[in-house]
Amino acid sequence: MFEWLERWFGEDDFRGCGFVNAHAELGATSEAVRDVVERHKQRLRDYLRGLVAEADDPGLLAEQLLVLVDGATVTAMVNPRGAATAARAAAQAAACLTAACRG
Repeated sequence: MFEWLERWFGEDDFRGCGFVNAHAELGATSEAVRDVVERHKQRLRDYLRGLVAEADDPGLLAEQLLVLVDGATVTAMVNPRGAATAARAAAQAAACLTAACRG
């Protein structure tokens, strides 16, 4: 997952997560936008949970990984020159979390 993020962050047209951007722009005033963003994040959370289904607490680990994904994405958007570093840092943190949560 984090290798994919690093490739995505390096694309010429990378502008961050469209869902996070939409929420930042309209989420406070648009329930429809907020609902779409929440559904997207839940699908991503569910996907991550599936990847770590063998962990002691896959729900908690998926939530932690989602924080890493979102944090790396925002970091890469704000500092494009540090995008690869953000992805690698998130990957290393994910490896530590995953190792600590193995059942």
